[in-house]
Amino acid sequence: MDKRRFLSTAGGASLGLMFGPSLPAQYATKPVVAVAGDEAFWAAVRSQFRLTNDYINLENGYYCFQPQSVLDAFIDNVRAVNLEASHYMRTRQIDDKLRIRGRLAAFAGCSPEELIITRNTTESLTR
Repeated sequence: MDKRRFLSTAGGASLGLMFGPSLPAQYATKPVVAVAGDEAFWAAVRSQFRLTNDYINLENGYYCFQPQSVLDAFIDNVRAVNLEASHYMRTRQIDDKLRIRGRLAAFAGCSPEELIITRNTTESLTR
């Protein structure tokens, strides 16, 4: 797999997921250098996060917070799994993981067999 192509695609897709259909099309066609200096763009990115004004978090290596839309979807999924509890874990968990793995593999341009989903960086380092 070409790492540069993957990172380029992943970066653009990440912004697309964060903004959804509200991502202005003008940013998809702008050169990266132009977007980097576009204050309106970065204000729109910042608005996707719930942040404190007490400090600026520059340590994303330890804990990386999620955009509000991603956090809301995560909480909705946790609530859905919690509702069904062990029934979900015994009947749907494996199929859901395989479906997500297939979607991520298609996104990354690799086969599902080349992809493993881990819970965090530390777990990834041991795989």
